[in-house]
Amino acid sequence: MHRIHYYLTGHTSKGLVNLLAETQLHGIKQVFRLDHPSRTVRTAVLSALLDRYPEESAEIILSPDGDTFLEGIVLRGQGFAALSPELASHAGEGTKLVSQDLSSLLSLTSPQDPEPEDWTSLVTQAHKAFSKGLRVHDELEAIYIQEMDFGLADSFARKLSAELLQDSSSEGRQAVISRRFFGTNTPEGTVNSVPELLRRVSRADFIKGRAGSGKSTLMRHIANVAAEKGLDLEIYHCSFDPGSIDMVLIPELDYCIFDATPPHEFFPEQGTPGHRTIDTYQLFISTGTDERYEREIADATKRYKTYMKAGLAYLQQAGEQIGAYEAFWQRELEQKSTKINQAAEAITGSLQV
Repeated sequence: MHRIHYYLTGHTSKGLVNLLAETQLHGIKQVFRLDHPSRTVRTAVLSALLDRYPEESAEIILSPDGDTFLEGIVLRGQGFAALSPELASHAGEGTKLVSQDLSSLLSLTSPQDPEPEDWTSLVTQAHKAFSKGLRVHDELEAIYIQEMDFGLADSFARKLSAELLQDSSSEGRQAVISRRFFGTNTPEGTVNSVPELLRRVSRADFIKGRAGSGKSTLMRHIANVAAEKGLDLEIYHCSFDPGSIDMVLIPELDYCIFDATPPHEFFPEQGTPGHRTIDTYQLFISTGTDERYEREIADATKRYKTYMKAGLAYLQQAGEQIGAYEAFWQRELEQKSTKINQAAEAITGSLQV
């Protein structure tokens, strides 16, 4: 039994991005949409559902709106998922969608004061700040891209993929690709679940380097070759720039490769034989680039950090507004533990066998 935590939505430079539309709920026959405006209420029911399957492996979908909230769960062994309305709307064809009115199941009354409207404007301001940060990040990337040896980078990617995948193939099989975030920007700051993901594999390549030094391109090459060989993939997109990749995990190979630079900086554990470092700056970028462009890099880095700090401050303010609204529902639920368990029982009781 194992439980995996990840995000399917993230506060990014492209706005609130939902990856469920780009992934596959393979093996899922039924999706329960938990209809209720409160994250607290939905989280309570999701937790109760998990408690009903203590021995089952599960995927737990975290919320970018706060570390106490969940957006959904997936129990592939049971063939069902329970999702927030936002996620369920992207579940796609091939699954039976069942709406669950949690107000009715839990006998809840609505608050006299509706949810504050200005938290959404704060989130929008955060996304705009991240977008400005991305434009500055592009300036940093341009510096290193012009100093990159693309031939050497391509040769290295081919060599690494051959090393990893030469003895692996599931010919004729369509690879199942699951697209996720391993972290995102939240009211609590920038968070990630990298340590948990590393515990799932015995081999890991920690990529170091600079913006534009080929980290994401290298991972994309590994992912493409693995998919061609029919190997299932977990692709974790960058929660700052979702068009980029931060990790590729290949369960069948017991292996992952990931961007180990800030804001998710990690280093191989000393004495761990399956961990190694790949430095794309040292490998592919002209010697002395940092020194030649020191002033430009320092200026862009300062501006980039300023925008990121501003975006996180907006999210923190939004989180305070959300918390004030959710406090009402927390009080409502304190006396309804029996009702919550009954709601979970009603949901699982309606499963189509």
